[in-house]
Amino acid sequence: MAMTAADLRDGLELDAYTADFGPFLPMLPPGLVLTLTLQGDMIQNVAVAHPPFETQEQRGWVLLNLLGLPALAERMLRATNIGNATLKRLIRLSGARAAIPEGLGRTHDGSDVRTRFDLLTGTSEPIFTLHVQQTGLDDLLIGLEWHEAMLVLNSFDNASLRAICANTSNPEPDAMAGGMDHGVHAGHMS
Repeated sequence: MAMTAADLRDGLELDAYTADFGPFLPMLPPGLVLTLTLQGDMIQNVAVAHPPFETQEQRGWVLLNLLGLPALAERMLRATNIGNATLKRLIRLSGARAAIPEGLGRTHDGSDVRTRFDLLTGTSEPIFTLHVQQTGLDDLLIGLEWHEAMLVLNSFDNASLRAICANTSNPEPDAMAGGMDHGVHAGHMS
C-alpha cells in the first residue's frame, strides 16, 4: 500500500518517494548526488549523498537553459569573455531575470537567485560577498518545487555550493524514506 502524507501546499494526499538524483543529471552541478524525498514535484526532505565535483565551470549558462533560453545559454557557453556587451544586453532583453521569483533561494546574506543570476551571467557587478556559512540545502530546498530547486542549486558558484552541501544536515535514512524500506534498490548509486 502506498504511503501518503498531506502536501505542504494544498493538503492533498500524495505519495512521498525517496530517491537519489545525480551525479550526471544535466540540470544538476556535475558530481552532486542528492537524496530527495519528493511528494509530487515538491521537495519534502533533502540529504547530500555526494557534493559537486571541484570545477571552475560557469553555471550562468545552465540557469539560462533552465529558464527556457537554450540559444542564449549556448551563446554564453561559447563566449570567451563573460564581459561581452552584446551577450549582456541580450540576457537583459530576454526578461530571464523577471522569470525568477523574487526572494527565491534567499540566503542569510540577503542574496537570492535573481542576484546570483546577475552575477553568474555578468549582467551586474559584484556588490556583495556571498556568505553561506550558516546555510544548508535543507534551508534552501525544502518546500520548493523541482524547477525552483534546480534554479537555486545552479545559482551558486561551485565553492559556495560545496560549502552549502557541507552545512546540510543529513537525516537518518529511515527518516528520509518515511519508514519505508527501499533497501532492495539502494545499492545502485553507492
